[in-house]
Amino acid sequence: MAELSPAAQAAWVAYLDQSELDETPADLPALAAAIRALAGQCLHETPKGIHGHHAKRYMLAGELRAIAAELGAGL
Repeated sequence: MAELSPAAQAAWVAYLDQSELDETPADLPALAAAIRALAGQCLHETPKGIHGHHAKRYMLAGELRAIAAELGAGL
């Protein structure tokens, strides 16, 4: 079983804390999909002409996609 990075672990723990279901590592792909969707929204809602914010959103989207990829790979 792979060890999660601190960021991916934080996402998993937050999911576990808020869920009322009996979670298992089989739930990781669903969490990963939600995070990928969030990353897509970061890019979708980037205001045009604000270059600093644009770059920050691309960085954030990249970080979110990395977390999603890690979670999608499972534990």
